Amino acid sequence: MNICNTLFVARGLITPPLAAIKKVLNPESNSSGEQHTPLLAAGLLIRGKNIKDSHVSVLSREIGFIMQNPDNQLFTDSVYKEVSFALKNFGLSKTEIQKRVHDALNTVGLNDIKAFPHALSRADRTKAAIACVLAMGCKIIIFDEVDVGQDYRGSLKIMNIAKELHYKGYTIIFVTHNISLICEFADRLIIMEKNGTIKDMRRKNEK
Repeated sequence: MNICNTLFVARGLITPPLAAIKKVLNPESNSSGEQHTPLLAAGLLIRGKNIKDSHVSVLSREIGFIMQNPDNQLFTDSVYKEVSFALKNFGLSKTEIQKRVHDALNTVGLNDIKAFPHALSRADRTKAAIACVLAMGCKIIIFDEVDVGQDYRGSLKIMNIAKELHYKGYTIIFVTHNISLICEFADRLIIMEKNGTIKDMRRKNEK
């Protein structure tokens, strides 16, 4: 059974209704729709605003996307340059950039700003990608199967960062096939099977 678990620990995000999710599921496909659901969630409404006509440069400050393979997001020769790259394009002052980079790296637990990103462990490379979107000010973060390729310790590190961000008021959408892992953290769990079946479950203390 091909199952995708989508974690919506939502604060401020209007998540897609189940009817909308069903439209991206193809019973004839080997996929349950997990590759499309994050894009669907990002493409509807943000805090009640229709984003149909919004420019990507604007949306990038609202929604952060963490890819399954962090190597696809890292391209500079130091952690500092990686996290500060977009901020320089924003035209921020040097002081503001330094503050944002420091805060973001402190949040994810990366200390060596001179480290070569691709020399880091897989978990730390994912942390660097998370720091990039945090520094940009994104309050909605989509994690697209980032536990794939991680060892259990690395997966827990990433999940604990997501959990901490949720406590701070961020909206976290986590897509994964790992039910045992996600059940430790999810407030809301949407399970999708490739035959189109969808189950929407929440913790008892969640409305």
